Amino acid sequence: MVDMNRNLKSIFQFVTRSVIIPSSTRLWLITPILLVAFYPLAAQQNVDAVIYEMEVIERNEPTIADVERIIQLASVLEDSAVYGALPRLFQLALSKSRSLNYDYGIRLALTKLANEYSLVGSYQEAASYCDSLLARKEPPDSLQKIALFIKGTAFSVLGEFSEAIHSLEEALTIPVSLKDELEIYDYLSYSYSGLGRYDQAVQTCFTALDLLKETNPEGYRHFSQFYHNLGLIHLKNSEYRKAIQYYKTALNYNLEYQEKGEPEESIDNVIGFAISKSIPLYLEIGQVYKNLQMIDSAIHSFLKAKELDKQVGPRNREIRRAAIGISLANVYNDQKDYELAYKEQFPLEEYFAGKLSNYTEHVRFLISKGITLKGLGRNNEALETLLAAKAKA
Repeated sequence: MVDMNRNLKSIFQFVTRSVIIPSSTRLWLITPILLVAFYPLAAQQNVDAVIYEMEVIERNEPTIADVERIIQLASVLEDSAVYGALPRLFQLALSKSRSLNYDYGIRLALTKLANEYSLVGSYQEAASYCDSLLARKEPPDSLQKIALFIKGTAFSVLGEFSEAIHSLEEALTIPVSLKDELEIYDYLSYSYSGLGRYDQAVQTCFTALDLLKETNPEGYRHFSQFYHNLGLIHLKNSEYRKAIQYYKTALNYNLEYQEKGEPEESIDNVIGFAISKSIPLYLEIGQVYKNLQMIDSAIHSFLKAKELDKQVGPRNREIRRAAIGISLANVYNDQKDYELAYKEQFPLEEYFAGKLSNYTEHVRFLISKGITLKGLGRNNEALETLLAAKAKA
């Protein structure tokens, strides 16, 4: 799946910049927009100024102008990459809007809150805010479409694929184009696949690819994503030869993206993103080769992922290295090369004892380690580890 955090932010920037501001507040907004655009302050000073102004607004009697100003202040925090205060800002906008019965403010604040909760993994809360907006029975528009998208992605991540499909399909019926419309197709294909509805998952990917060819033929990273999805769908359906074909096509588009980029993207961001997206591709290619008993090719793919991991930043590093280490350990276990398997597992102990203690791959790690310990003749430790895996499953 595509990184939801990056894409939801760009969707909201598109919507809030495209919205028609009521004429009664349009003139008032000119000054704060200019202030936001030309703030001569460092990032921390920006944040301090926002917090101070927010506290002033909290004490004021509600006005539509204040609600619109709160949304502008949120943009300052987003541009400064300071997200912790955003829920408080949007709760304030919601409270003021409800006091005024200001419909647009209520709906925008609900949608923003849904987004913020989804970004921190509070998917049930995110879906609840979406339901509050959708219950207002307004005519379909961009905010409704975003709410359905957020709700659909939340249920998709939670594994509630039927609910996800219902919301995402409804989002596609709303005749409003979002900047990242393709993300709906991405999560929809993932959800179909999660239910084993592989034909529909494949068709959704091809629909998105046709849309890409018409609207953004140089959208290399999007092409890569949907060919990646096709590879994963065929891997799940045990169609390994087709999976390899689509994975390699995805890697080729990733390479094109890395070489050519896209407008308004820095070269560092392009290279980092392309490399980070190649890592799961090599892991899944390795898994296909493993299933085909092409062990040398599987190990080569896993080691390629390990090499690429050294070139990307720290974000999600533990998760990446856990996936790589477990994949290599499993293939070494199959080859009865338990010393090499243990060498891959050992650095992961720290991750699973800390940040990844509740990560879904923890059980897989414990099973892999248990098999390794048994192969090394450390039977008591192996039994203890496998029992821990059973308890955690």
